[in-house]
Amino acid sequence: MQLAPEALVVPESSDIKSIADLKGKTIGMASDRDLVTVSIALDTVGLAANDVQSVVIGDSVPLIVAQMRDGNIDAYAGGSNETNGFESNGIALRHLTPPEISQAPGNNMTIWGPRKEELRPAITAFLRAWNKASTAAMIDIKAVAGMAKKFVPEQWEDPAQGMAILEQSAYELLLQRTRLRGEPQPDVWEALQATYLKQGQVSKIHDPATFLDDSFIAAASDYTTAEVKEALKEWRQANQEYLTP
Repeated sequence: MQLAPEALVVPESSDIKSIADLKGKTIGMASDRDLVTVSIALDTVGLAANDVQSVVIGDSVPLIVAQMRDGNIDAYAGGSNETNGFESNGIALRHLTPPEISQAPGNNMTIWGPRKEELRPAITAFLRAWNKASTAAMIDIKAVAGMAKKFVPEQWEDPAQGMAILEQSAYELLLQRTRLRGEPQPDVWEALQATYLKQGQVSKIHDPATFLDDSFIAAASDYTTAEVKEALKEWRQANQEYLTP
């Protein structure tokens, strides 16, 4: 993902209109790691983590929604799965997420160097499948929605919410922002490290060339649009019962 799924949100009805308004407020978090998200967001307006009350309440959507509705938390920091849960429970959100958080690579993959060549065939096949699936969603999102309904039916009890999750993935989180999907962006990683260094998350700035690997990208992109279209056509013909108009 070339856009991070982490977010800092408040209810749309909240009096909190900006990050600065969070001073003295209580922020619920999915996990301890989201304190970094909160700290980076607060730092953009000159606030620190101790200027707010932060509490880990987990990623259980019913619990998060209940905490927000009961007024126990004023804002929430977590991933897209959790924030989507607010919308599906009738709580419209206002995003306070600054670019320092959103404009960062999300869900990155790492590999143990000595095993890279041994694992290359399997990893390349996986990345190519992911790449083709992302392209498929851009070409025919309704067909991909049908696939999701078939294989992940629990996310489609509310069809509108299922489509909202899928569209966010296809058109936002997995949207291609480089010439080749997944292509490393050294400038983004360098800027990200500067922010993490300030927050004490890293001890120094590392040259992105020492840890970014683009050797899988070309092979993962080795397919044609025609292949994807043909696969979509075949799936549609064989799975009419999962398709919606």
